[in-house]
Amino acid sequence: MNYWMLKRILNFWLVNAFWIAISFTIFILMMSLINSNSIQIQSFQISDKILHASAYMLMMWAWMMLLKKLGMSRSVLILLIALTMFGIIVEGLQAYLTESRTADWKDALANFIGLIIGVTTFNQLFFRLIYQEKR
Repeated sequence: MNYWMLKRILNFWLVNAFWIAISFTIFILMMSLINSNSIQIQSFQISDKILHASAYMLMMWAWMMLLKKLGMSRSVLILLIALTMFGIIVEGLQAYLTESRTADWKDALANFIGLIIGVTTFNQLFFRLIYQEKR
């Protein structure tokens, strides 16, 4: 990607950090609670654990960008705990609010792994965008 594209991505993400984080969170909640029979992913085989981890990694990136924007980067542990609890609660809601889904501790673990990957990779991603921007 060129300098201007990276700069636009970073600026868009920073300006809209709150709405991007809220949107990812609502999207994950909706996808977790809709009828799984209505989701057709038969064109390729992929583990749902990879989907869980990827979704939660992206959600962590979005929330960490908001923390970065607000100057609250030291609150990452609180964010990690909050999003871990969110994932556990969503898994519990699947057992009580849906007929086509079940709560699965392996899904909650995949969610947590995605959050950890998000925490460990965010600064590399963020600083790479900043570094590219300054060149």
